[in-house]
Amino acid sequence: MSRINQKPAVADLHRQQILKAAEVLFTEKGYEHTRIEDISRASGYSRRTLYAYYQSKEDILCHIVEKGLLLLKQELESALEQPGNFMDRYRAVCMALWNYQQSCPHSLEQVNRAKAGELETGGPLPVIGRILNLGTEINRLMAGFLQKGKDEGAVRPDVHPEMTVMILWSSLTALFTLVQTKGVFLTRQFALSQEDFLEYGCRQIAGSILKEEGIG
Repeated sequence: MSRINQKPAVADLHRQQILKAAEVLFTEKGYEHTRIEDISRASGYSRRTLYAYYQSKEDILCHIVEKGLLLLKQELESALEQPGNFMDRYRAVCMALWNYQQSCPHSLEQVNRAKAGELETGGPLPVIGRILNLGTEINRLMAGFLQKGKDEGAVRPDVHPEMTVMILWSSLTALFTLVQTKGVFLTRQFALSQEDFLEYGCRQIAGSILKEEGIG
């Protein structure tokens, strides 16, 4: 690798180390109680260096959101390329969303908390525009998946793909949160493993959009 090509790679490494330190602090202390000084100390970079890569603490959080959505998009694309029928791909989609909720909690929290229209202009941070674009691309991927399910005869013809994406997102997020917070109780109560409970829950949610013959 040439010296010219090394510079972007080194800068990206520094950026990722700062984000990792910030994510740990946001988990331990909460976003509101984490200061730039805390991120500087935890990451090993001076305040001056932090501001060379990120404009503010908000900018750091937005990049964490972007990183999570990029991962989610990649996993969804992989899930939708899975062989098999609609339900095989649906299960893979559910696992992609579960992995996102498990590994990118700050990204998910900000996505769920965002109010309609509050990021409409993109604001002063360029990353916000990229976040909006990623959200649009992910919604289109999922809507296309549902439309294909309709075309294949697995999904009911009255299902509106774009609206149903929002409903599925909310339903699956709620299911995953239930398992995260009450998983031990659920496994004891129903004598099921966490994986079996997730499978059951995902199938119940899918049942609301499937033709009877499409369930499998």
